[in-house]
Parts: sequence; structure tokens; C-alpha cells
Amino acid sequence: MIIKDGLFRPAAVSTYPFTWARFTGLFDATAGRALVEQFPSDELELHTSSVGSDKEYSVRSLTVSQDGKLTGPQLPQVWRQLVDDIQSSNFTTLIGRLSGTATRQDCCEIRLTEYERSYSMSPHTDRDDKLVTLVLYLMQNWQPGDGGELVILRSAAEQDVHAMIPPTIGSCAMIVRSPSSWHRVAAPTRSGLHRRALLVHFTRNEPKCEC
Repeated sequence: MIIKDGLFRPAAVSTYPFTWARFTGLFDATAGRALVEQFPSDELELHTSSVGSDKEYSVRSLTVSQDGKLTGPQLPQVWRQLVDDIQSSNFTTLIGRLSGTATRQDCCEIRLTEYERSYSMSPHTDRDDKLVTLVLYLMQNWQPGDGGELVILRSAAEQDVHAMIPPTIGSCAMIVRSPSSWHRVAAPTRSGLHRRALLVHFTRNEPKCEC
């Protein structure tokens, strides 16, 4: 496995202001470097919020797996291995145990995401069909002040900040969806900076899985 799943520890999980966590050290240096160097940025497409959306956002993304099956273009081997790790029975069970949710391999969507300078996402709680979200970060040489953090909020107000999770390589954020799970993505501020990550959504199977 590329992911060091032994580093997903219950002690990292916080229950205030909702259930969330930050895990670190998930990749060794060789695996992390390969994932960064082979990130298929050219395959990602720009998505922006539409009128009436529950949140405002600009982000480039690519769905690489849906319902446990690979989709889209052929991924480099190191990326296929990472996706396989996430979709494995052991990892799915681990995340279910840490989050207190009924995660399933066949109710999961995995996407590559990239935020460029000024791209962001406004406060939101995620859709009702989501159980838990993971964000695995792939940014090398990130420095405080560069932006791109995942911001944990106490309310819908974007300045009501409880914690800021830096998007450093090998770290992972977990958010358990609830009516109070307010969070946002801060815009990268440094020119040429790309906030790259792997986004994982585990969803409900009621009555139909629409990951």
C-alpha cells in the first residue's frame, strides 16, 4: 500500500464543532514525490458554481473512480495504486470506524482537484447524501501565508474560524457530514501555486447510491 493506514488514529479525531480530523505522514518521501510528479493536471477541467447553488466555488477537477470502478482517462500506475488503496475493504472499514459512519466500497466517489490562485469554495456543510469526506493533500513547499487551507468553521460565517488545515503533502483532512459541519476552502494566494489534492466522498445508500 502507498497509504500508511496505521497513521489514521482515533486520537486525531475531534468532535468540536463537529466530527473532523487531520492525519499526517501518510506517504513516504518516494511515494509522495511520485504522486506529485505524475499528477495528471492536464486532464482536469474547470468547474464553477451555478446560479442557485448552495455554495460558490471555482475548482479544476476530474472524477477518477465512481462506485468502486475506475472512470475517466488512464491513470499513472502510482495513482491507480493509491485509488486501489482507498477503495480497499480494510481502508473503507477503517474510515467507517474512525468517522462512526457506515462506509461502503460501492458508495464512494474519488476525484482529483486543483485550486489555482484566487480559486476557492465558500462555507458549506456538504450535501445530505454524503457521510464522510477525505482530502489527501499533495502540495510540496507550502508555506504559511500561501493560502489553500481547509477552514473548519463554527458556523456559516466565513470568519468564524475554529481551525485551519494546511494542505501539506502527506496530510489528510476528514469531515463527517452533519447540519453543523461548516467548512470552506481558502484561496491560494501565491502566484503559480496549485493546491492539489485527492478528494474522497463516501455516501449513503438510501435508497440508491448516487456518489
